[in-house]
Amino acid sequence: MKRILLASVVTTIIVYCVLSISLGPAGYLASIKASSASDKMIGNIQSLSELNEKYYQEYLAINDNPAAQALEARSLGYLAEGEVALRINIKTPLISPEEPGGIIYYEAFSILTDKKIKILSALSAIPFLILGIFLRNHRKTHAL
Repeated sequence: MKRILLASVVTTIIVYCVLSISLGPAGYLASIKASSASDKMIGNIQSLSELNEKYYQEYLAINDNPAAQALEARSLGYLAEGEVALRINIKTPLISPEEPGGIIYYEAFSILTDKKIKILSALSAIPFLILGIFLRNHRKTHAL
């Protein structure tokens, strides 16, 4: 009987470990999904850093040059003293800017929760107990 119980306990532990490592919340499949989300986030960080550097260089170029400041102000719609604004209606196609830094949603991925893994591993011991008891009784009947 001790061997039967030991075999069922060992089976439970092995099933728990295999299910946790492969399908659990911190298992292999979850780590693959987390890794891909991490790669996307790193790509976002790099594109935002490049964009930030580009805008910083533009800022430095405009900050040191009064003519460039006036040109940039006019492009934003500001007028110099004595200027008159004219509006010309020319339809231009709307160009949506590239959107670096888009939101990446990450939700922890697991096929089985830890509670379900524990239940399944405990249930895996039942067939071993039944089989062990059956074989033990079968041996006793044949031995007589």
